[in-house]
Amino acid sequence: LIAWENRQYIDGNWEGFIICHLLRVLSCRNKDLDLKIIPANRSQKKGVAGDKQNYLIIRKNNAQIIRNNYKTFSRYGQKKNLIPSRKFNKAVKELIAERDVELGKDTINLLANSKGTKLNEESIAKKIRAYTFRGMSETQYNNVFVSEVAEVKDMKNLKKIADNRGTSLEVILQDYHIDVEV
Repeated sequence: LIAWENRQYIDGNWEGFIICHLLRVLSCRNKDLDLKIIPANRSQKKGVAGDKQNYLIIRKNNAQIIRNNYKTFSRYGQKKNLIPSRKFNKAVKELIAERDVELGKDTINLLANSKGTKLNEESIAKKIRAYTFRGMSETQYNNVFVSEVAEVKDMKNLKKIADNRGTSLEVILQDYHIDVEV
């Protein structure tokens, strides 16, 4: 899956790389990837009460993902994750340039149709599968990574996957640990 992700980057498939990278690094669900891309500014750091938008905040050397709209938000609250990757940042900047929009002025949704309009939930799932290895779903991606980490009994990393996904360690081990060959 990492080789597939890297192939997306090498081929200049920026949207595909960003999606695959976030699925791998954050164990995201489809809804988590419904991201609005915005520049870094101080007012965004605290967030607005009741905000149901997910954000990809682009900074100079890294990015931050803020999730306010995901499956278990009512239980775990807002999720913030730092993506310390210049490669990821370059991909986001290239995607913005490719779409011929301006960061901070235009509305930029990671998952958008050809007109730049936000997608509905069913379309989001289809779009994500269009970019993943062999059309795998976000759940299948998560199963692979959970199973890989569980094999080496790395409880710290399993806890991190659970936290990122907005679920418990018990649920991760019970529902997502499988034997998979890819």
